[in-house]
Amino acid sequence: REPRQRLLSTFRFLQQVFGTNGTKGCWGCCCGGWGLSAALRTTYFRTVRAFPRDAPEGLRAFLQIPGVTGCQTKMVMGRACADPSPVAANESSAAVGFVRHRMAFVGIAERRLETLCLWHATFGTPLWSIEVSAAATAPVQNHTAPAGLELDDAEDAPLYAAAVRRFESVPESTAAAVR
Repeated sequence: REPRQRLLSTFRFLQQVFGTNGTKGCWGCCCGGWGLSAALRTTYFRTVRAFPRDAPEGLRAFLQIPGVTGCQTKMVMGRACADPSPVAANESSAAVGFVRHRMAFVGIAERRLETLCLWHATFGTPLWSIEVSAAATAPVQNHTAPAGLELDDAEDAPLYAAAVRRFESVPESTAAAVR
């Protein structure tokens, strides 16, 4: 996922989960795999709840929590998404190398339908109409950052750039099958 959109999407998701009038909880499938310790979960909860839904200060405060950025790179390296340690330069290089040369398949969330078609063309499996329908009716949401807020995830940007380059450089025979 495009790193800025992942940050915005995570923040919006947590706002929905934690809400402003109580908690629905973030203990199950979605947050459980992020590597959130109880203390970090509490920090996320308090930060998200401390501001009105569209207040840029809330997102700004969220972005300051250790471990919010670099999620995709950390996970490629086998770390928890919310690991508070920043991504080291050697980890970034290793993750980019893995995506460029060793990962069996690279898809792009914002290009969901192309990703589905490419997956099936790459691995020779049938593309089901329900997959196409689901991709068309539930597109990946793009969120807008509040005006005046510089939003960047420098830890994930190199990985995403490598993923896009890999995605766009499929062999012509596979690309023809996707078309």
